[in-house]
Parts: sequence; C-alpha cells; structure tokens
Amino acid sequence: NKVVGVVQQGYRCGERLIRPARVMVSGGKGPDAGGEGS
Repeated sequence: NKVVGVVQQGYRCGERLIRPARVMVSGGKGPDAGGEGS
C-alpha cells in the first residue's frame, strides 16, 4: 500500500520518471505486484 501511494504521485528513479501507468504495466506482468497493487 505504501508503494501504491508513492506510485500515484509518481516518483523519479535516477534519470527516469516513473509514472503510475508504467508501474501498472509492470504490475500486470507480476502477479504478486498486481495483487498488492489492487
């Protein structure tokens, strides 16, 4: 849940800007991430 809150706002990882949309795509591939995300 903590990660989800940060993801919604979006956070910068190194030079990349991680957006909720990208995280959702990764979560879709990972059952564990998707379960926690939902």
